[in-house]
Amino acid sequence: MVLKRVNSAGTSKVLLEENLREIGELFGKNGQELVSQLPVELIAEMVAYLERNVIAEVETGEGGKVRVCCPSCLKAHAISHARKKGFGEEVVEKLKGLSPMNAGHFGYYMDNGKLVKLDSE
Repeated sequence: MVLKRVNSAGTSKVLLEENLREIGELFGKNGQELVSQLPVELIAEMVAYLERNVIAEVETGEGGKVRVCCPSCLKAHAISHARKKGFGEEVVEKLKGLSPMNAGHFGYYMDNGKLVKLDSE
């Protein structure tokens, strides 16, 4: 599966299955399946967030590497982005269901070294 996103500047970004797997694994057992049900634009934003906020690269048994960011912060950013872009409450509820962990930390999350206040519900 190859997903393609074209931004407002006309630049395209290809999202491969590897990106979906990387994002999904941050949320545990059901994460990959739930992430694959999200809108492509939202998945692209989640991948962009991961790229901006990698805290570790973990080697896999197959000789590859998986990038890791804080899943609570990623969840908070995805929820905030979904609301700002008007994806609707159905998408927001799917994001909330990605994992039992809280979105963010005490109403905030980190993005690219900056503390961001999580939009209230």
